[in-house]
Amino acid sequence: MNFIKTIFFCGIFFAPACHSPQKSLPSQFDFGNIEKNIYSNEFFDMRIEFPPDWHLVSAEEMEAYQKAAMEEQLKNDPILSRNNYVRNITETAINNYASLLSVYKYKTEDDFVLYPSFILHTFNTKGDGLDQTAKGYLFDLKVAKKREPGELEVAEEFYWKNMGKEKYDALWWINYNFDTPIMHEVFARKKEDLLLLINITYSTQEEKNELHTILDRIQKLTINTSE
Repeated sequence: MNFIKTIFFCGIFFAPACHSPQKSLPSQFDFGNIEKNIYSNEFFDMRIEFPPDWHLVSAEEMEAYQKAAMEEQLKNDPILSRNNYVRNITETAINNYASLLSVYKYKTEDDFVLYPSFILHTFNTKGDGLDQTAKGYLFDLKVAKKREPGELEVAEEFYWKNMGKEKYDALWWINYNFDTPIMHEVFARKKEDLLLLINITYSTQEEKNELHTILDRIQKLTINTSE
């Protein structure tokens, strides 16, 4: 699980929390529902169908991964272990974050294989005057990735993709620090105070095509009769 925890922590938690005040998710938050291989969320007005043979990670498992990733990073990272400010903002990120859907194509006997994977999550951006946009989040992520040690290639320009009749801003980066280069794409949109984030991770063009097929099949739950 160490490989997934390290990537998960660095790619999701740390970057957007760098100037985040202490806050938490709204009460009565809509985590959505999963029936067989279909995820739906009324608040974000979306329906996602993933391949039925892919492996779903439960919210309880993902919460455990979050905690283990944070504890491991706080323990082993020399910057986090010595810097109380960085440590506090790292711990604050947990309070702002909710895992909605995590799906992996492959699973070994005791672990999930990082790629290809599809992860849907959300951040609360509101508090003490902070009201981060989707592009603002991606900008912070881009800056953090460029400062990250190791061999990474980060996109210079943002791009966008329409999914379920909604526009998502997007950013990609490639991690060359492993035997196989790993490609990450993050798609972001905002509704009220919440950022909806989609992370996909893959290592081949075939895996990319599989994941983008899932993205292209995202639909709205509601039907606009005027269309």
